Amino acid sequence: MGRFVFGSLSETGLRRWLIFCLQIFVFLLGSGRASRYDVAHEFSPPDQWALAEGGVYASRDPGRPGKAGRSEILIDLTFERTTADQEASMEIILVRPEQEKMLGFTDLDTSETFFCCTKDLLDKRAPGCSEVGKIIYNRPRTLKSSPLKDGMFTEPLNPEVLTFKKREKVTIFNESMLIHRTGIYQVLFSTCDENLGNVSATGNVAFRNPYGYLPGQLYGSIPFYRVLSVAYAVVTLLWLLVFFRYRRVSLPIHRYMSIALILGLAESIVNAWNYTELNVTGRPVCCPVFPGIVAAAILSVLKTVPSKVLVLLICMGWTIVYASLDRIKRTWVVIYAFTIFVLSFLHQLAVLTSHHETVSLKVFVSLPMYVLDLVYTVWVFLELRKTRNYLKDRGATEKNILYRRFKNALLGFVVGILVWGVFAVVNSLRSTTADRWRFVNWKLYWMVGGVPPGGVMWDLMYFLLLLVIISIFFPGEKTSNYVYRPEDDLNVNAALVSGTGRDSDDDP
Repeated sequence: MGRFVFGSLSETGLRRWLIFCLQIFVFLLGSGRASRYDVAHEFSPPDQWALAEGGVYASRDPGRPGKAGRSEILIDLTFERTTADQEASMEIILVRPEQEKMLGFTDLDTSETFFCCTKDLLDKRAPGCSEVGKIIYNRPRTLKSSPLKDGMFTEPLNPEVLTFKKREKVTIFNESMLIHRTGIYQVLFSTCDENLGNVSATGNVAFRNPYGYLPGQLYGSIPFYRVLSVAYAVVTLLWLLVFFRYRRVSLPIHRYMSIALILGLAESIVNAWNYTELNVTGRPVCCPVFPGIVAAAILSVLKTVPSKVLVLLICMGWTIVYASLDRIKRTWVVIYAFTIFVLSFLHQLAVLTSHHETVSLKVFVSLPMYVLDLVYTVWVFLELRKTRNYLKDRGATEKNILYRRFKNALLGFVVGILVWGVFAVVNSLRSTTADRWRFVNWKLYWMVGGVPPGGVMWDLMYFLLLLVIISIFFPGEKTSNYVYRPEDDLNVNAALVSGTGRDSDDDP
């Protein structure tokens, strides 16, 4: 009896649906690919193979983004079978997620799920089994659409039947399937006819939106990164002009900020170009890996690691409270920088090259990063507390006010990422278990999706935090007021004797 086969693995019942949802989930969260697929697959009847795909906007949808155009699925495949003794057929079906439950029949006695109609199932009058050698579809194909909850509608499936004539070994399927309803689609290939024999399929399948090939979940990334690139360009230009003017009184941390701005600008420009290029060409991110994606990943690591080190150095009081850090602190900062650089690089590599077989690799690489980020956050606030107490002991009120603003900025950032992170994780988990999220909210994926969950909001929050830090430590005439001076250490005893120093962490 025929069972659902996803790739080369045979699954039944609940396990099969978990694998199916996992593959779609990992496709959306991990690969971020465009919508053109190179197909090379071997079928051994009875067999079903689903090509997962993201959101597609209908051509006439008034809420579609971008310019008007055709919305279609282009299939150009060559099928070749090993034996051609008898006439046989296979089915190509366009399936929406809410239609998945209509496929297959579950035997209540054995809890086994079948997707191909056999003579035994036909004799048992299994629901949806109407013809031997065809896929089991438990609703008549001629039934009109019926409303479901949350305003969603289910349409009847209309399989395209590809027939091999007797002694015909090779046939070509070249067809365009127009999309008339906005939603998520998969192409399902079904070879239930046992007379078909083993079949190989080669060619490509392209999902095209009205605006191009980029999946509907990711289209919002194009305008976002374009706007972010302009914002970075304006801020970077203004910053460099001010930095050049006050270069004589600038601090080393100002040079780090310049580097962070330039790297952020480069990364946002590359990301905007990547999404635009993928939208125009439709080529997949992997494999081979798209060169622009590699460049963006490298820039992301080069931007993130120095930025984290910069925040840590500021919290330690480098160049503002102390002329330099002691040997122990320098050693720990170097160890942290090296560790986070390696983990960030491995994480980016795992995300770029991962498929559903390497979920464990991404989890294995991501988990240490999350633990290290937690340790980093605690470390930052502990160092910040020590530095502020040190300034209060010495009566350095102006510098303490500066660090109070910096502390408030970091607290606001941490609260922001916690709130958004929880929201993103909850919605990402719901995307594999709740129909409403999968059917209705997939258009927001570019904001909340990704690995780690959070989408483009991480880049936005990084930019906003960088702006706040720049405004706090802005170079100018007052820079000399908070730069480190050796005489500050000479006044420590006088400050303590006069009673201006304080041991508490109360704000001044």
